[in-house]
Amino acid sequence: MAYANINIMPVFAILSLIAYLTSLGLVIPSLLRKKSVHRRWTLISAVFALIFHAITLQQSIFNVDYGQNLSLLNMASVASLLISAIMTFVASKDRGWVLLPIVYSFSIINLALASFSPWEFITHLEDSPTLLIHIVLALFSYATLIIAALYAIQLAWIDYQLKNKKMFF
Repeated sequence: MAYANINIMPVFAILSLIAYLTSLGLVIPSLLRKKSVHRRWTLISAVFALIFHAITLQQSIFNVDYGQNLSLLNMASVASLLISAIMTFVASKDRGWVLLPIVYSFSIINLALASFSPWEFITHLEDSPTLLIHIVLALFSYATLIIAALYAIQLAWIDYQLKNKKMFF
């Protein structure tokens, strides 16, 4: 096939960035107006963003001839993909909507940097399964830590709002 060598990673990265920006454009007005008008479309756009983000990372990390490209930016982008996927799932259960702009902005920045900067760090994970386990556990731990920190910030903001009588139920 003549078109097999064409690098289509920027296409999926751009599609993911557009979908993340669409989700941001839909979620921010709904948070400001306290209406849930666009929640379904926000989640649909977010799912497309996550799919395109995953395809971009798969091509960036595993589309290397001599190993895996585990650059710092790629690993940060993997962590942001995990965080975005978890928070999108949480948002689908009608919780955590306040945190979505922060999470999606983090993913946009990481994906843009990982996709459009020329860093590479090639390694062979098939030679060291313990390194693979370490990386997977570290990524899940990092994602959990970031989500917990975001919830702590949200809790502090709600506490401030309630103490200053700016939030009503």
